[in-house]
Amino acid sequence: ATKLFSDKLILIKKSSDDITIIDDLLQYDPIIFSFVDGLQFVDNVLHDLNMMDKLNRKVICVDDYNRLTNISQVPLAIEQFTKNNKNYDMIYQNNNKEVYLVRNEKN
Repeated sequence: ATKLFSDKLILIKKSSDDITIIDDLLQYDPIIFSFVDGLQFVDNVLHDLNMMDKLNRKVICVDDYNRLTNISQVPLAIEQFTKNNKNYDMIYQNNNKEVYLVRNEKN
């Protein structure tokens, strides 16, 4: 699905707790869009969202927003992130499966 965009797409397949990930991400700045996908526990998702916020990403996409289970806690993490961070507007897509957090530059 990404072959058409291979000249514009950067895939970094590392855990977000890898100490080299920030350096990997910074070498491609500015990056406007980030897709966060990984462990779906609240703390893990919050860690990833906060990292993308600190890196000043304009759009952060997270999937599995419409699935809340003991293992998939994405909705809880996003609710906590947006409660504590008013710099983002939420856009829902694909029957609320995906949520796009779009940085609101007015705040």
